[in-house]
Amino acid sequence: MNWEDFDQGHADLRRQGNWRSFVPTTVGADGFLQRNGRQLLNVASNDYLGLRCAFDQQWLNAATAQLAEVDECPMTGAGASRLVVGHDFFLEQLEARFAAFKGKDRVLFFASGYAANVGMLSSLISRGDTVFADKYIHASLYDGIHLSRAKLHRYEHLALDQLDSLLKNIPTGRGRRWIITDAVFSMDGTIAPMKELVDLAEQYGAQLIVDEAHAGGLFGTNGEGLVHELGLQKRVAVIMGTFSKAYGAYGAYVAADGPVIDQMIQQARSLIYSTGLPNVLWASVALQWERVRTERWRAKQVMDVAGHFAMKLLSNGISLGQWGTSIHGLSHATTPIVPVLVGSNEQSLNFSDRLRELGVSAIAIRPPTVPEGMARIRFSWSAAHTLEQAADVASKVKQVFDEMN
Repeated sequence: MNWEDFDQGHADLRRQGNWRSFVPTTVGADGFLQRNGRQLLNVASNDYLGLRCAFDQQWLNAATAQLAEVDECPMTGAGASRLVVGHDFFLEQLEARFAAFKGKDRVLFFASGYAANVGMLSSLISRGDTVFADKYIHASLYDGIHLSRAKLHRYEHLALDQLDSLLKNIPTGRGRRWIITDAVFSMDGTIAPMKELVDLAEQYGAQLIVDEAHAGGLFGTNGEGLVHELGLQKRVAVIMGTFSKAYGAYGAYVAADGPVIDQMIQQARSLIYSTGLPNVLWASVALQWERVRTERWRAKQVMDVAGHFAMKLLSNGISLGQWGTSIHGLSHATTPIVPVLVGSNEQSLNFSDRLRELGVSAIAIRPPTVPEGMARIRFSWSAAHTLEQAADVASKVKQVFDEMN
């Protein structure tokens, strides 16, 4: 077999600074990780509330006890699709409880955020529909839109005036209109202007879909998410989120009205043709959800740390893009994600390497994850970190920034 075309493509990626590879990593519960035999401060994870390393014997006993109340045995595998025999009583009850938490009629759990977005959009949106999406939405949302074969119109990041113009001037025929946005944008740390988006959706007869993957657990009185904090849960048609970030577990959900959930059960191929996740995993979600609700100090801690870090950088004239954009109706506009814009792929890789030499694990983010010419270092803070660590990393970023400029 001749793979020269692959080899040539790989050579091109290396030359462009876009080659990717796995690095074995051991992550601790203290905000540090081990890579290549070195201990580094971990500011690259999405474990915003510091809940990822929760596993111990007490935790295992609690998970087993929860399952024993409704299921005959803990399972390491579901054995089949949820539509065959992979949907058990524990999952049935957990979905109902989580739907009430999200302020929606029903919730449908998926194996991952990618599976949720691809399955949701390809089953709800049709070829004759029209989609209006923020340019910076997650790749999984784009993939779901493409599978739906709907007409896509993208507006510049957070550009409400442009979205208003598109909605006003583009004829959409008989199909539905959809507006799609992230709540917190994963590479920029920006926050969607949710109230204004809801108003535009209602004004122009569109349905609003919000991806809260990076907002769930952080916003809201009990971690319900950004939509809930702003009191908009009844006005947003579909809310999606994950359990793999602030919740420190795995899996994803879509919260919506009953007919919307039924449509996905009938048509979402990523659900229908996937083996269900085991009940031991859903038990871990239930336990982590309880901690998200009861240990609210974690959300305050990570916001304080990230804000402290960002203010240190801004005071030194370091660009954070649109991070910290003030959003009407929020008590703060801080997120745990703080990007330092670098520019070229080579510069971002060199910046990341130099930080690693200084004991900091912060990853270079390059195209296609971000637009060409906008490579950056994405700092992602956790409740496991301290204000002192944030200040120390900020000084190291300034040091590297000065060295490279």
